[in-house]
Amino acid sequence: LFNERNIHVTKKNFSEINFNDLTWQNKWVLYNSSEDYGLFYKSYVEDIILGLQLSGANLLPRYELLRAHENKVFMEVLRQVRIPLSHQTIISQSFGTKEEALSIIDSGKIIFPCILKLAYGAMSKGVYLIKDQKELIRYIERFGKTMNKKRWLHELVRAYKHKGYIKESRFQKKFILQPFIEGLSHDWKVLIYGNKVFTLKREVRKDDFRASGSGRNYKTGSDSDFPVQFLDFVYKFYTSLDTPNISIDFALNDEKPYIFEFQSIGFGTSTQFKSKDFYQKSENGWELMENIFDQETIYVESIVNYIERKS
Repeated sequence: LFNERNIHVTKKNFSEINFNDLTWQNKWVLYNSSEDYGLFYKSYVEDIILGLQLSGANLLPRYELLRAHENKVFMEVLRQVRIPLSHQTIISQSFGTKEEALSIIDSGKIIFPCILKLAYGAMSKGVYLIKDQKELIRYIERFGKTMNKKRWLHELVRAYKHKGYIKESRFQKKFILQPFIEGLSHDWKVLIYGNKVFTLKREVRKDDFRASGSGRNYKTGSDSDFPVQFLDFVYKFYTSLDTPNISIDFALNDEKPYIFEFQSIGFGTSTQFKSKDFYQKSENGWELMENIFDQETIYVESIVNYIERKS
């Protein structure tokens, strides 16, 4: 499909990249991320992709969007840096240690209940509803420990020997706290490829607050009852990130739109191939179109159109 659009592809493994090769300048590099346990290989991918950016390559998507994959802390950084204030309808607080969170709690700036999200995790994993301060501390200590007893003993000895020594935190797994939007019965997964928008409605889990990964009464396309008056809202969010395609978790409460999370790489694509139709942006606004496309065609089209637009 790339060849048909006069774009010729050479495939390389990450370990084959030679940064002494000066031909990377202005070359387009299409790549994917990793969701390996512990994200060790993803860390390696980030090193290589950042190296390609420093070598002058044009990345698809840009490095900052790779950094935001499986990293909800940097996702929130991007939200504040790249998204217009009018579209920042929900703002999260990020923390690197238990102590940082406690200092904010004491200032009264955290409103309970709230949502705690570990930096990594998909399909609602690592997402918890926190009702009060005690519960927040309990969850941080349960999931955020980074120091074993031996290392902690070492810190205690150092503090005893050296007056004024500040011990490292035992809990240094980064996380965010996001406002809890009450009363939601469902949300939508929104995939955008270029000028095409695919939607999927997801009901929240029984006796839960999460919709992602629930598998309950999924409805796609026009059957998803997506509020079409907010197509421009999600599309503006997408264009602000300057990426070929995106996945968005969207919700509506009292006519106020929320985008809880977004990814431009490594996201699930079933919403596209399960939809009988989709919304396409044109000069006349949004048109409902029959989905006659396979996944590869939609994906390649979004990449090629992005390259052509940027070139």
